Amino acid sequence: MAVRDAVELIVKALASEPDAVAVEEEENTPECVSLRVTVAEADRGRIIGRQGRTINALRTVVKAVAMKNQQKVQLEVAATGDEDFVEG
Repeated sequence: MAVRDAVELIVKALASEPDAVAVEEEENTPECVSLRVTVAEADRGRIIGRQGRTINALRTVVKAVAMKNQQKVQLEVAATGDEDFVEG
């Protein structure tokens, strides 16, 4: 399973508006990929979670999948139409 597909599957399962979830992938180098997850404004807090617990858990899963594919992944979360985002 590709990292992008894993992220999209998990985030859509968490979101109350799964149709608003979009995952954009940008390959910085063959070993490093940036993923930007865009969700509805109402879902942003749900994806980040209290004190960042949910997003940190997602990053842990993403890291495990990426290591299997011998990649590094940078994950960003943004709300629809929002220029500010959470990066990590």
